Amino acid sequence: MKPRPLFDKSGKLNGYQLRVYVGDKPDGKKDIVSRNWRFDPKLAPSKIEKELLRQQLIFEDEVLLTDEAAKRAEDPLSHENRKPSTPSEENRYTFREFSEFWLSAQYNLKNKTIDTYESKIKRLNERFGDLPLDKIGPIEIIGFLKSLREDGANKRNGKPLSMKSVREYYVQLKSLFDDASGWHKLEENPMESVQIPKAKYTKIKALSEEDAMAFYNALLEHAEAKYRAYFLICLQTGTRRAEAGGLCWPKVFFDSNTIRIDSTVQYSPKHGVFEETPKTESSERTLKITPEIRKALLELKATDDHIRTTIGATWNPKGYIFTSSDGGPMHPNTPYTWLQRFLKRHGLTRCSVHQLRHTNATLLMANGIDAKSLMGHLGHTNISTTDKYLDFISEKEELVADTMTNLFEQKL
Repeated sequence: MKPRPLFDKSGKLNGYQLRVYVGDKPDGKKDIVSRNWRFDPKLAPSKIEKELLRQQLIFEDEVLLTDEAAKRAEDPLSHENRKPSTPSEENRYTFREFSEFWLSAQYNLKNKTIDTYESKIKRLNERFGDLPLDKIGPIEIIGFLKSLREDGANKRNGKPLSMKSVREYYVQLKSLFDDASGWHKLEENPMESVQIPKAKYTKIKALSEEDAMAFYNALLEHAEAKYRAYFLICLQTGTRRAEAGGLCWPKVFFDSNTIRIDSTVQYSPKHGVFEETPKTESSERTLKITPEIRKALLELKATDDHIRTTIGATWNPKGYIFTSSDGGPMHPNTPYTWLQRFLKRHGLTRCSVHQLRHTNATLLMANGIDAKSLMGHLGHTNISTTDKYLDFISEKEELVADTMTNLFEQKL
């Protein structure tokens, strides 16, 4: 039921009466249980609104589940197979209302993940926002997922969304409806009848050994210390872009020629550039650096020490290696922009920053490093993620075999 506003003596809003409908009284009037909730006046209106919805849902659970327990105690045999109470018409929530609460309850997720959820919720609300949560069935959800593969679904380029994006929408919908069912806001979970869209196999994109060597030589000859160090780290250690951006001087150990990966730098429109923990626990690892990386880092550190001394107290004290003008972390998109200009200027094969990680993996595997060792090196959680590089190697081996066949046939 809709909460009723409460006011202080001066007439200022300072709380709400939470109300839950539990049935009809013998005289036909509605039986309503209520509780007053007062909010902190320092809270922003948007936070008050979210907290109000959260408190209402918590109160509903307390009332409805307690009411169910009381009924079971009165007549345990007749109620032993009954499901927990579900919201009546009076206590029904729309998809928009529940999704707002559901988002506010995701307190243990990373900022980047929350931002992604919020972005997808906007689109989901366009489709389902005003529908009662229990009126959204498998047919509606399947229809929505299919619409994402139609022209125009990608609002940036007018094309269909990728299968990866469609699967992400499925996962988010399943998480939301699973929680709604688990919190007794639904009697039936529609996602139990919806299968996850099949993943489209995408081939690994990586530089050939020849292209990788050409890029490596160009870095040594033409790149300034900052970007030479950054891209040598990506190419020769296989770190992710965000991991390279999160490197700090205290985590570089020149005595053992190692670097410690235990933080990342991310960007989102909502939070800007910010530091985050690594992707998974397995992502936290210590990696050996090559002599070329060591040389570039020492050169860069001498420059940074001079700049930090010159600028003084306004320089970011964290000690980031790859910095912006104030010593804070470099924007995650900056390396990509630099890389594309560098590749074009020197006539090198085009690639993304992440493809350098793939290149590192494929070169190591092609030269005898086993999948288990590579898994730890790359910070993968599952060996299946690492095994995908085997397909890349197999494809290259077929190409080698075909080339050799053609070569020797020409000699006959």
